[in-house]
Amino acid sequence: MKATLQLRHIHICCCLFLCLAVVGCLLITKTFTIVFYIEDPIISTDVEIHSARVNLEGNDIWEDHKDDIKSIDGVEFAVKMTNRSNAEATGQVYVSDTGSLASHSAIQNNATLVLDGIDIPPHETEVIDRQRSLAYLRNFEEFKRHVETGSFYVYAIAENVPFHVEVSESLAVIVSFTAGPGD
Repeated sequence: MKATLQLRHIHICCCLFLCLAVVGCLLITKTFTIVFYIEDPIISTDVEIHSARVNLEGNDIWEDHKDDIKSIDGVEFAVKMTNRSNAEATGQVYVSDTGSLASHSAIQNNATLVLDGIDIPPHETEVIDRQRSLAYLRNFEEFKRHVETGSFYVYAIAENVPFHVEVSESLAVIVSFTAGPGD
């Protein structure tokens, strides 16, 4: 009887310890949000393509937690895209590990499409806020891989050719991630 009570106490203590350990792990993870602004415009035509680099290195939050990331929870954009051509454009945003893609087809074949379907009438501007960007978001799992590296290039083009699109003022990339000590 005494041995059964001792086993029961040991079992209860082990269960309490496991519960505290799980709760402790949950309490020490935290969600962070980084907003990265690309100040320089990205101007692209079917003849000349430009990109901008997103480099999270040097961001205090990223530097403090990049080695402890548990998950990339969300990526959003805030973008102002202008169609400078005489035809309607369907704006697209791609990301890549390289900034050397120099043609429309090279981007479509070698980069990851992350925003698609942004209809922009001729000589007009479409403003996409971070909430609205979710409707255009594509290939999130592949995009997370680029974000996890801490550095990637952004391309803005149009689906249709010829095109002349411009992303001006600030393009913001908003990254939310959960981080905590290792398992």
